[in-house]
Amino acid sequence: MPLTIQIITPEKALAPAQADHVTATAADGEVGIRSGHAPLVAALRPGHVMVRSAGKESWWAIAGGVMQVLQDEVKLFVERTAEGAQIDAAAIQGRLAKLEGEAPAEPAARRTRDAEAAWLRAQLLVSQRSAPKTAL
Repeated sequence: MPLTIQIITPEKALAPAQADHVTATAADGEVGIRSGHAPLVAALRPGHVMVRSAGKESWWAIAGGVMQVLQDEVKLFVERTAEGAQIDAAAIQGRLAKLEGEAPAEPAARRTRDAEAAWLRAQLLVSQRSAPKTAL
């Protein structure tokens, strides 16, 4: 029996999809989910979600949130998400370089900068992993 996965942000809910396997970046490491997985609630940190269905992988960047697994349904409630194929890596690298050059003095401003940098790095990673592979 396949999994049903849904990614939900404050702005939108992506259409549910069927999957054979889901991997997500949890707060304490990557977690893999397959059909029949025990119920689970896990905090997510900025990172990725990989969805494998019929041998094909889809990659999504996430900015943190919560994942719930219950009866072969995987729901990810995340702050932000971006599909790997839609990420403009050059623009993200430029924004990350600019952000890393900033040195805010206020602790709250540093936390905001660090959270944004983590989101940008997650997008870069997903962009690289979802890029078409070329044969040697």
